[in-house]
Amino acid sequence: MGQNKSGDLKIPALNSLYFYLTSYCNLNCLHCWIAPKYLNNNRAAVEAPLSLLKEAIDQALPLGLKSIKITGGEPFLNKNIFQLIGYASDKKLRIMVETNATLINNRIARFLKEKLVGHVAVSLDGPKPHIHEALRGRRGCFKKTEQGIKHLKRYGLNVQAIMAIYKDNLGYLEETIGLAEDYGVNSFKINCISSIARGNNLKREGMTLGITDYIELNNKIDSEIQPRHKIRIILDIPPAFKKLINIKNEGKCRVKNILGILPDGRISICGIGEILASLVLGDIRQNSLEEIWKNNRVLKIIREDLPARLEGVCGKCIFKGFCLGKCRAEAYYANGNMLNPFSFCAEAFRLGLFPQDRIFKIKEEVYA
Repeated sequence: MGQNKSGDLKIPALNSLYFYLTSYCNLNCLHCWIAPKYLNNNRAAVEAPLSLLKEAIDQALPLGLKSIKITGGEPFLNKNIFQLIGYASDKKLRIMVETNATLINNRIARFLKEKLVGHVAVSLDGPKPHIHEALRGRRGCFKKTEQGIKHLKRYGLNVQAIMAIYKDNLGYLEETIGLAEDYGVNSFKINCISSIARGNNLKREGMTLGITDYIELNNKIDSEIQPRHKIRIILDIPPAFKKLINIKNEGKCRVKNILGILPDGRISICGIGEILASLVLGDIRQNSLEEIWKNNRVLKIIREDLPARLEGVCGKCIFKGFCLGKCRAEAYYANGNMLNPFSFCAEAFRLGLFPQDRIFKIKEEVYA
């Protein structure tokens, strides 16, 4: 990102919109960082009108829009999802969907294939019902998720299984990977529990893994688990802790090129506006995306200060230009500072576990 002739920072492309399509979910997950309202049925209110969702796409296209991600809560609770996907498909946008898959049937899977949805991420937290459902908070959901994945793969969709790892399912990791392979998924991602909203509660209860656990798990995946499996296994820890050969286009904060459209039409840097009103940037009903994207104070700070003014170990890390401090939403949630170091890296540094070869070495000038 360079400067224009007037010396102002060049405005980056708004590559992607993240649609947080509903503030409801039919599961009640212990770790959710959005903390949507729980429904014990599948009838959620439709929130932002379809016309508003289409308007967001129309306004983002001249700003560089290339893709959308649809998530929730559980996005398939909002019946607007089908027309939104159809509209995005007509605009030739890449479409990604995150879902618990409990509502996906054969008809929906066929629709996603017809509309050229490029990626579907599905939560799978264990190889057996009692393991998966302990984290997901609703009995009977495992079988529905299993059926949903099978429908998706029947139509050849690109499916990524995502496992939120914590102490109660860690011992079932490889069995869960094996089950995902049996389903025919294309990749398997392991998410660390975020220290936001419900995830923070789980951390306080001592149920999340520690830094040493994650580092040991990463080494075990590289040396033992990945060689036993054909699908790619991704542990979502900061790139500073990975081998160079394993650093792909993942593990970084995309905050400079995305906006989040919240369920009621408000706009944030991602979904964090559902939790923190201070990171709500505007409302699509009242503000144009162009005005927000070009002039919002929070976005200006992000463009001017990331990665150059990242604090703590993140400011010293050789990957800071790539990952931008991993997750800026979590950093801000911790103490209201967008430049705060990512908690994983800060804790690793405090414990002496941050890789020293990933820290900039300042050469001392020698004068005669």
